[in-house]
Amino acid sequence: MSGIYKSGVKKKDREVLPTKVTLVKVFGKIFHKEISQRVDEISSIHRINNIDSELAFELKVFVNESYKCINKVMSLKNGISRECKGQIDQLQNSLMKFKFFTQNLTNSTFTINEDDVNPWDILAHDCQHFINQFWMTCDLYWASKKLPFRPTERELKLEFLKAVIHYSETVNSKRFPPYLWILKELKTPKKSISERTYGLWKKQLDNETFHHFTQPRKKIR
Repeated sequence: MSGIYKSGVKKKDREVLPTKVTLVKVFGKIFHKEISQRVDEISSIHRINNIDSELAFELKVFVNESYKCINKVMSLKNGISRECKGQIDQLQNSLMKFKFFTQNLTNSTFTINEDDVNPWDILAHDCQHFINQFWMTCDLYWASKKLPFRPTERELKLEFLKAVIHYSETVNSKRFPPYLWILKELKTPKKSISERTYGLWKKQLDNETFHHFTQPRKKIR
């Protein structure tokens, strides 16, 4: 049965989903092409109407930061690294600064190309679209049929919250109840929580996500 899995499904017939790295690299290639196009359009305008030196400098800084970010994305191999995510955050900051310098461009002969569109605005829009696609891929895309989330124990979570409130009202209002104290207070028969779940729910209370209907099996971002 060469080339066939035990299930009887041929390897070539199995559905292979693209990884997160594959997707963000596609977005990076598209953004790289868009930058080149917008810079060519702005350069055409510059040949007719000289661009202010400060604005030209900010454009250069922004484009260099964009290329630096794209290069980092294209160098990814086995996963999306923290360093790459940090580079995306830097690009977002650079974009905000670029928008600040270009938001008051009003001279139509200075900003509008022959197709009656504004390449400065489109360049900023292209960049934001790339950033949004990157984070959406990180947060929402999962290259597996097994989702990284599972339904949370709603009844057990309610008892956990009641125990926390009871501890605050009767024992110590300035301290979070200890793990063993919580275990003794839970009223749900045949069910308990691990120290990991205790820590997770405590964190959810702190960041106001305790009400979520699902909880992650693992850290996504």
